[in-house]
Amino acid sequence: MNTDMWRNRTWVAIALFVIAAVGAFLLDLTCVAVTLFVIAFGGGFLLIGWSRVVRNPERRNPWIFFDGGGN
Repeated sequence: MNTDMWRNRTWVAIALFVIAAVGAFLLDLTCVAVTLFVIAFGGGFLLIGWSRVVRNPERRNPWIFFDGGGN
């Protein structure tokens, strides 16, 4: 899997959601705008983080993040 391709698509998706959220704020659709921001930043950055885990299979164990950098 080409992770760079997916990372670029993720950034495009984040940008589109942010643009849509700003437009919703301008139209006084606050609930819609907040939902779009949550999707953009929560989901988008989660995907970017997951692509790093997929790229480094040894990091699939979540406890590696908490073991102080040991092996």
